Amino acid sequence: MSNPVNDVLTINGLTSNIKSVSVYNILGNQVSTVVANGPSTSINTSSYAAGLYIVKIVSDNGTFSTKVVKE
Repeated sequence: MSNPVNDVLTINGLTSNIKSVSVYNILGNQVSTVVANGPSTSINTSSYAAGLYIVKIVSDNGTFSTKVVKE
C-alpha cells in the first residue's frame, strides 16, 4: 500500500482477492468506497484534503484497517 498518498492510493501484494475498500476521514466519515475483485486496486485521492485517513480493506480472508497520510 502506498503511504503517504499523493493522488492515487494503490493497494497490491495481497494473497487474497479484495472485495471492497472504504476510506474514512479521521472523524469517522466515509469519504469513498470502491468495489474490487482481485488482489490489487487503486483509488483516486486527488480530491481529498491533506490529512490522516483510515482505509478499511475487506478481502476473502477478512477485514483489515490501516492509517494512511494524504499529502
